[in-house]
Amino acid sequence: MAIITNPATWGWAAVIVAMAALVTQTWWQIKIAKEQLRVNFYLKLRDQFDSLEFRRSRQFLAQQLLAKVFYEGSMTTPSHEEISETVMNFFEDMGTLYRRNYLDHEMIIQTFSYHGLGWWNACKEYILEERKRHNGDQTLFSDFEKLVSVWQGLPTADVKDFLHEELKI
Repeated sequence: MAIITNPATWGWAAVIVAMAALVTQTWWQIKIAKEQLRVNFYLKLRDQFDSLEFRRSRQFLAQQLLAKVFYEGSMTTPSHEEISETVMNFFEDMGTLYRRNYLDHEMIIQTFSYHGLGWWNACKEYILEERKRHNGDQTLFSDFEKLVSVWQGLPTADVKDFLHEELKI
């Protein structure tokens, strides 16, 4: 390793060391900011999921699906006009944030995987019909689908049991 013996080059060495320190500090600040952003998105999603308004949306969708699919005995997929998409949109938004790496996988899986899988299983036929209705548009709820595909294999309830649970929240 060369030792700088000429005092005239010490200034340049100091500049290089200062620049390296600045780059390192900036890198750490960006890393910390990204982690804070991921936590903030998680907290906002959790707050929305636990809100009274969203709990009512979950109950309403559960009522719609139970009435149409299970109690009318028609096992046909409910039409677009008969279903509220608020819950599906929530998980679609979560899936988009997850795909863009704005969410921490561990936090999301621990908090939302059971409900995400439950709602996917309950709404899957409706979503597939919506895609057909929109000329085969596979992008409809695609981030919701990709999100739950990460969770496949985790425990989930029978769809009818899950929807009854959602009525009680």
